Amino acid sequence: MVGTTALELQDGWPEAAFAAALPARLSMRPCSDAEILRRHLDTFDWRLWAARGSLVHESSGAGSRLIWRTEGEARERVVPADHEPPTTSSDLPPVLAGVAVLVAPRALLVVGELEVHRRIVDVLDELEKTVVRVAVETARARDRSGAAGAWAVARVERLRGYEEDARAIEAILAGLPGVARSGLEELTAAAAARGRRPGDYSSKLTLALDPPAPAAESLRAILARLLATVEANVDGVVDDVDVEFLHDLRVATRRARSALGELEGVLAGPAVERLREE
Repeated sequence: MVGTTALELQDGWPEAAFAAALPARLSMRPCSDAEILRRHLDTFDWRLWAARGSLVHESSGAGSRLIWRTEGEARERVVPADHEPPTTSSDLPPVLAGVAVLVAPRALLVVGELEVHRRIVDVLDELEKTVVRVAVETARARDRSGAAGAWAVARVERLRGYEEDARAIEAILAGLPGVARSGLEELTAAAAARGRRPGDYSSKLTLALDPPAPAAESLRAILARLLATVEANVDGVVDDVDVEFLHDLRVATRRARSALGELEGVLAGPAVERLREE
């Protein structure tokens, strides 16, 4: 396989319409159906996403595997895996050593989880050789209490030497009613079901302050951002997920103390004293 193109199926898989639209030299053959549990993995601060990478753990009746994809690379790395997803960089196989470097010293977390029904359909030429593979997936995102929103996509898998056939199949599918070029970001949808958004946390203090604004207003914005950082890390500290939760919490606290000291007199005295005590 040398790449995939995803198309959104707004009205389900149009199998009969797709088969009828194929040119005479091609035919369609359903190959397999599988139930898959797909987990998207990343660190709490989205290090893999920031590196334009995607690490996925899939489990099915056929076993489990890890899939690493990077933006701009046509091929993906697929390696066998344990039934449960890895939780630290040391759990990753040697072939994914580059991923381990990105992760360490943070823990790998499940940032999105989906129940997927995958149907594989092969498109054959006149010699009954597979020239294109279509993976039809109906996915349901899991939230903390069960399952949330659902969607369906067809992934046209381009096979080496048959790229022209793949482009033709993509055009045929895209021309069918209820099929659209997919703008769906699976990671974004899966993370949203768990109350997350890719890139929603960073330990960096990035604020767009308004230079003409009163100093007190700017200081409140800085302290509010630091408070949000502290609160975001409390659960990770309590659960002892990885050392970076405590590190980020302590740094945010020190920054808040420094801001109060450097900008002494900006806020009313009683408020500052109460904050310093806290």
